[in-house]
Amino acid sequence: MLRIAVPFLIAPLAVLAIGIATSRADDARLAVALSCPASMPGPDCSRETALDVVVAPAGAADCPKVAQLLATHLDLPAGGYHKLVCERRKG
Repeated sequence: MLRIAVPFLIAPLAVLAIGIATSRADDARLAVALSCPASMPGPDCSRETALDVVVAPAGAADCPKVAQLLATHLDLPAGGYHKLVCERRKG
């Protein structure tokens, strides 16, 4: 059982490590995963209005993958949805 679980534990950490390593480049991004209620339209769901938010540094090429990985760690309400965003880092 442990042999089967190990790749599922290591792979997410590797994706995050790659995202963090590439975030030092000039085109650094922030991968943002939002947990949004079903009653909220997609454009209205933001960091301020989401039920749960997870943010991690990522490179421009890896940002969508890192955001998908982050979404797996969010609780999702019944009928709710995840919104994944890649933002430019400020500063």
